[in-house]
Amino acid sequence: MPLRHRYINRYRNQTRRLLEAYNFTLAKFMLMLEQKRLLQNLAHELHEQNVILRHQLNNSSEEHSLE
Repeated sequence: MPLRHRYINRYRNQTRRLLEAYNFTLAKFMLMLEQKRLLQNLAHELHEQNVILRHQLNNSSEEHSLE
């Protein structure tokens, strides 16, 4: 194989490996963003449930104090 072809093949292989590493890193980053979004949604839902439960608890304790 001529020397020029060997350099071209080496360059192609290095480029492919770099692209694979970049795609893997990008996929990990996208997964982390999705996990962050899901955790934020969960935190929001938990906060809403907490507010509702506190409201119900306050109402029930007020009803008991009226009795």
